[in-house]
Amino acid sequence: MKWPVAVAFVSCACSFDHGATQTDSTTSDAQTGDVPNGPWLAGYMRRKPITITAPISSTLTDFPVAIIEAADTQLGQAARGDGHDLVFTAADGTTILDHELVRYGGASGAVEAWVRIPSLAPAPTTIYLYYAGPERAPAGAATWPSKFAGVWHLGAATTDSTSHDHPALGPTPGKTPSLVDGIAGSARDYDGNDDTLVIADPADGSLDFGTGSFSISLWAKVPQSQGMFDAPIAKGGSTSGDPGYCMLFGSGPWHIKIHDGSTYRDPVIGLETLGEWVHVAAVLDRSAQQFLAYRDGAFATVEPTIGVGSLSSAQPLILGVVDQAPFRGSLDEVRISTGTLSADWIKAEHANLATSTFVSIGDEQQR
Repeated sequence: MKWPVAVAFVSCACSFDHGATQTDSTTSDAQTGDVPNGPWLAGYMRRKPITITAPISSTLTDFPVAIIEAADTQLGQAARGDGHDLVFTAADGTTILDHELVRYGGASGAVEAWVRIPSLAPAPTTIYLYYAGPERAPAGAATWPSKFAGVWHLGAATTDSTSHDHPALGPTPGKTPSLVDGIAGSARDYDGNDDTLVIADPADGSLDFGTGSFSISLWAKVPQSQGMFDAPIAKGGSTSGDPGYCMLFGSGPWHIKIHDGSTYRDPVIGLETLGEWVHVAAVLDRSAQQFLAYRDGAFATVEPTIGVGSLSSAQPLILGVVDQAPFRGSLDEVRISTGTLSADWIKAEHANLATSTFVSIGDEQQR
């Protein structure tokens, strides 16, 4: 199932630029079972420690981590049916972290949440998940730093999780990509014919970057290429006279492309890969005059950007292009941000959803 770090819960039958955190009232009474004395979030009866181990060499600020669980009996039995008593705290047990709750499965305890970690270090980071307490609404868009121009989980809802609120809409129900299992919870699957999602060109220009830097990433799973240049995402950028940016997959090498209408750059992401989830990312760094491509968290290639002008256009952002370069396959976790993401950020973004060691959930503790 598709289910921010992606957290794999270990079920046991034993006894989230907002940047704001909140410290709640605490208790330090002795707890039952093997829970040590110390701070505890007031009003909550149960919690689980979560350890995040990121394969990075530098500290990342305000990194959203995915917490994903297909089922958790303890959560299902003790938490509210809507999951609105789920609270994540820092290692001190009381500083509340912003989180977005994408999905909660009620009695099954299935959960997909993204938690903003204020400081994700190379060393293991501990946070807590509290439940069985008072209702506390998720922070939602505040989970995503202000640099994010758009975040689409592409689950049951195709909304934008950021404060920009750029919904991705299908032209008609019959042309809307279907819901399938994804890399994180659910994803959208395109038939390679007329399935597409369209984000209208925003009036505030938040999806256009002119001569500035930006970063883009997504997960894709392609069963079979349609042609040489299948486009999973595009906001212009494919041909002369059409400024913007796009990704071009297909039976040849996969590329990420920028175009100012006359000059383009298209570093190679890698060779065609079929039948498995692939994480693709690119960073346009105007200061360094580089356009860098990444595949599955690792650097792929780079091209110089000297001479490339503005990329802004009035084109919509399309997820799953249907004309000229139709896309067939599944898309998940599409993200676009202003500025440059570091190599460590991209590595952690990939590892969060691709590796089982990135997040681990400890035994339930009871107060």
